[in-house]
Amino acid sequence: MSNNKKNNKIIRTFSCQRSTKTIFCKNSARVIWCVPVMFTVETGTAVMIGVCVWVAAGETSQGSFAYNIIVTSILFITVLFANFAEAIAEARG
Repeated sequence: MSNNKKNNKIIRTFSCQRSTKTIFCKNSARVIWCVPVMFTVETGTAVMIGVCVWVAAGETSQGSFAYNIIVTSILFITVLFANFAEAIAEARG
C-alpha cells in the first residue's frame, strides 16, 4: 500500500515538472487561438501592457500606474495558471 502511494507521488511530481516546462510553450498565439476565452485573456494582457507603458510615459487619464500593473499581473497569472492546468490534464490523460 505504501509503495503505491510513493509511485503516485512520483508520477504527480514528474507530471508537474513536465507541465511547468510546457506552460510557456502553450502561450503561443497559434496555440491559444484555438481556445477563444484564453485568447481573449491573452489579448487583454497585451492591451494592458500597452496601457502600462502609456501611463508610464505620462498619461494621467487611464488610472494610476500601480493599478494598471496589478490588473496586468492578474491577467498574466490567469493565462499561466490556465496553461498549467491544461498541461497537467494532458499529462494525466
